Amino acid sequence: MKKSTAVVVSGGFDPLHSGHIAMFEEARKLGDYLVVAVNSEEWLTRKKGIIKNLSMVTTVTAIDDSDDTAIDAIYKAQSIFPASNIIFANGGDGTLENIPEMLLLKLMSDNLSFAFGVGGTEKKNS
Repeated sequence: MKKSTAVVVSGGFDPLHSGHIAMFEEARKLGDYLVVAVNSEEWLTRKKGIIKNLSMVTTVTAIDDSDDTAIDAIYKAQSIFPASNIIFANGGDGTLENIPEMLLLKLMSDNLSFAFGVGGTEKKNS
């Protein structure tokens, strides 16, 4: 009796893109099962450490995105910079109509605003 084969791939897949999908498809062909191991938030944070070395970046923080939003990022920015107005900047395809973070506008209208098309309106390599 032939043993089945499980193929394991691991990574951050952040953001997931067509190259990852192609790798998954090819890896699946190597065996009977495909196990995708997603690295921990801590690993992703360490990997992203290079971001804090960019001259334009003031602070890097991990967020809780378990609700599929960046609402925690807005709260963290408010916590880190309590005397500041907060602008939630969106690039690419973010609009007033399609981002869940707009829910906060009612709660934080005095010091929260939104910017759209930051860096251009075209989605690049996402």
